[in-house]
Amino acid sequence: MQQQTDLRIIIPQQKHNSKYKNIRCICNGIAFPSLKEGKRYADLKRLEMAGEIYILKLQQTFKIVVNGEKICDYRADFTYFDKAGRFIVEDAKGMQTPVYILKKKLLAATTGIAISEV
Repeated sequence: MQQQTDLRIIIPQQKHNSKYKNIRCICNGIAFPSLKEGKRYADLKRLEMAGEIYILKLQQTFKIVVNGEKICDYRADFTYFDKAGRFIVEDAKGMQTPVYILKKKLLAATTGIAISEV
């Protein structure tokens, strides 16, 4: 029996204005902190169902370690493999904060993983 996927975006009533003006949403029963992230998830889920990408994961955490010492964690919005077998790390960014910019550089320097922003 195949699992049915409901990729409609539901926008619950917002109780407070957010700091970055993001609009929370729900897609496929999963709550997302922004409409942009929810829409990207729906797009990626469709690509996965079509066999264009594989092993889609949400909120995968990467430890950033320098000289054997853990500095911080970076949590990716999405990770997956494309048809060519490349590992893709994506972040649905509306605003690049200074902390995000630093973590992006640290992740690239310590692991060689480049973050794709959508």
